[in-house]
Amino acid sequence: AQLVDDGMQRMQNVVQIGTETNLVTGLLTASALTNSPAILAMLEDRFTASARRAEKQLNGLPKGEKYNTLRERTAALLKLADFRKAGAADNETARLQNVFRAHEGLALILITLIDDLNFDAVMEGEQAVKRTGKLVKELVNNQLTDFRNALELKIQTHLISSLLSEGAVAKNATQIQP
Repeated sequence: AQLVDDGMQRMQNVVQIGTETNLVTGLLTASALTNSPAILAMLEDRFTASARRAEKQLNGLPKGEKYNTLRERTAALLKLADFRKAGAADNETARLQNVFRAHEGLALILITLIDDLNFDAVMEGEQAVKRTGKLVKELVNNQLTDFRNALELKIQTHLISSLLSEGAVAKNATQIQP
């Protein structure tokens, strides 16, 4: 249960963050390539929704050093949003380069985290298999011991009842001698 509750949920959160940040990067790229106010408004709406989902997934991760870099890189990418066309083409080129750099750095963090989480899941799975195997072995050994004890008890009970039966039908004491 620990494996499923923690490790797999964290991995799913990180993958979802990757999905949302890929979408955000695409939306930021598209916004740098258009001047249409209608398209920019649509891109901004989708960006906002995706940014919220990414932040929600980030909030689902535990606090700690391991995820702080992911939080910082995601925040840096989200800060690059500018859906108001006020700059020249040079500004857009620079902004695109910043978006791609931020996305590349974030992708490296995500790859490392997913790799680490996958490794942790495999190791925890192996430990769970070892624990389960040991428990099954103990259970089988205990059941075998209990079965052997019950069988010995039944054999001894049968022997005693056979001896009592022979003693009950014996006509004289010489018939009961071993």
